[in-house]
Amino acid sequence: MLRKHKREGTPLGLKAAEYMNRGDLVPDEVVVEMILQRLKEKEIVESGYVLDGFPRTLSQAQAMVDAGIVPTHFLLLEISDEEVIRRMAGRRVDPVTGATYHTEFRPPPPEVAEGCVQRSDDIDLEAVHNRLKVYHRETESVYIKFKDSLVFIDAAQGSDQASEDCVASIRQ
Repeated sequence: MLRKHKREGTPLGLKAAEYMNRGDLVPDEVVVEMILQRLKEKEIVESGYVLDGFPRTLSQAQAMVDAGIVPTHFLLLEISDEEVIRRMAGRRVDPVTGATYHTEFRPPPPEVAEGCVQRSDDIDLEAVHNRLKVYHRETESVYIKFKDSLVFIDAAQGSDQASEDCVASIRQ
């Protein structure tokens, strides 16, 4: 959602871009406004949703609760920082379609491979380490807030099995 707003040049996207380009977390008020706008859309109200990467801070979690949004399932994908960095190093994006690929796990098709690029926020290792440090510091209180709906998923086991585990935990 952040990248979509950034790509489309919305006022919220322009605000978010300032932080994303430095490897910092986007301020809660910007992220919360994006999320709450999206959750009010008709298709979301009718079909439901999965929030990926949200909430990441206690104030985001509280804003959800204040807006009457309480997750039935809070899935926490557990993986080491070393594996996160390794996976980010192989991530590539097709600038034409916005499709994301991975050099090892999901290589781009030959006809687009040459045009794929690495995201600028994946290249700068200092920014990556900064994002991980901030992520760990900020998210612990979120897990505690939603401890009654928290489900741990081993993301190091591979995307297919992790996806199956996510679906199975939601169906319970």
